[in-house]
Order: sequence, then structure tokens, then C-alpha cells
Amino acid sequence: MESYNETTDYLILVNKQNPIPDDWWQRIRTVHITNSLGMDVETETAAYEAYLNLKEELKKDGIAVDLDSALRSRKTQEQIAADFTEEYGEEYTAKIVAVPGYSEHHTGLALDLYLNIDGEDVYFNFEMMEYAPVWEKIHQRITDHGFILRYPQEREHITGYVYEPWHIRYVGKETARIIHDQNLTLEEYLKGEREYVPQIDYGRSSLYTQEELKEMAILIKCRFAAWRGCHLRSLAYAGDGEKTVFVMKYVTDTDREEKEGRWFLRKTTRGDWVIDRCLASE
Repeated sequence: MESYNETTDYLILVNKQNPIPDDWWQRIRTVHITNSLGMDVETETAAYEAYLNLKEELKKDGIAVDLDSALRSRKTQEQIAADFTEEYGEEYTAKIVAVPGYSEHHTGLALDLYLNIDGEDVYFNFEMMEYAPVWEKIHQRITDHGFILRYPQEREHITGYVYEPWHIRYVGKETARIIHDQNLTLEEYLKGEREYVPQIDYGRSSLYTQEELKEMAILIKCRFAAWRGCHLRSLAYAGDGEKTVFVMKYVTDTDREEKEGRWFLRKTTRGDWVIDRCLASE
């Protein structure tokens, strides 16, 4: 039987459009643990209980996980955002690190896992990405314990973030099962409406590879997720000039007539892709 705190909204939505409520920290109960790296991790109590059950089940499958991060303060999020921006640039950071006040980690219900492979802790993002089969097995187990994969692949235009196999979110078993079985994001579940799957045309470029074009498209989709009341229909590579251009088709809640926008991207001297500007229909 699941354990709940009556004052906690386990379906709270915190994303690029919805900030954490000011009184949230007074409405949750938390627990502190020390992970295998010697770091203090704080998480909401029901989410932690569910995590322990998940961890025990994964252990039977020969998979060892631990908690890297859960509840974060605004101050901690500010530091993480600043560190990533300095090392990787503003646009890259926006794909994986939330603006302080808009991070799901403020809820205590979002857990970042890391792996232990052959007795060695694996916790850097780029290293964990190398263990796709392990994450696939983990994802097969999380639903039964009330968790969802919060940032799945190809949903950046909805969630605002790139695929993160380690980032799971506690919503309770019944909700997790519905979201999993219907292949929804939390945003779609709460809205009660499935988002259109946009058509992406990467075309052909004489300057950039398909992987680079996909990277640009993801950057645009992550930015688009912050457009309130807008729904992406298509995104297409439109050529290289002084800047790389993508043409976007979208609709709004107030006007279902299809509109068009153009995104202009460029590469910085250190090799980062950035969005120079976007021209959208009025």
C-alpha cells in the first residue's frame, strides 16, 4: 500500500511554464539519506519509500542504483545553472537545467538515479548514457512503483528538456500505469489531451551532418516548450546562409489556424549551437 502525505499534491506540474508554489516546502514531508558518494540527498517521504522498493527489485535483477539528486532549493538550482552555463553555454544548459523556481527538483518528487556497474559508481551523464540496456530494464520496473520517465525521447516540445533516462518522477501507481500504458507525458495526462506528434524534416545540408541538424531541432523544441498555449505541428530545415534556418508550423489554443515561424541558429566560436532569434507569426 502506498504511503501519502495528505498535504502533498503528487500530481503537481512544474515545468518551463509553471513555477513551484511559494508554500510548497511547508506542504511536504522529507527524509535525508547519504548516498554511496557520501552526499546528502533529501527527498519526499512517499517518493523515497517507493524508490527503496524499486531499488530492492532492481537488485534482484542484478542492477544497482543510488540517488544522485532529489529535492533542491532555489539556491542550489542557481548554482547548478551557473556552473553548467559557464562550462557548456546558455543554450545547452537550457536543454537540461531548469531556471531556478521552475525545476521539478524543487518538488522532492523527482529523483535522479545513478548506476553502480561492476562495483564502480557511474554518475556522470555522458557515462550513464552508455548503458542504454540497463536503463531500459530500469524503465520497465519503475511504473509498478509509481514512477514515470519524466523526460522521454522525442517529447522535448512538450516537456522542454532532452531525454534523461536517470530522471524519474513519483506520481503514484495508478497514475504511473495510465501514463505508461497510454504513452503520455505528465503534461498530456494532466491536460487530458494528447499532443500532436510534429513532423521533423532534417533535409540535407552540405555543411552539417544529420546528427548536428537533429541537435539544432532539439534545441528549438526545448525552447518552444515555454510557449504557453502553443502546439508544434512541424519543423523543417530550410537551408544554410549566414545562419542555419528552420521553418516551424504551429497552432495556438485561441486560434487553431496554422501559423509559421522561422528559427535562426548559429555556432559560437567554441562550437556551441545557439538560437540567434525567432521570427513568429503575429
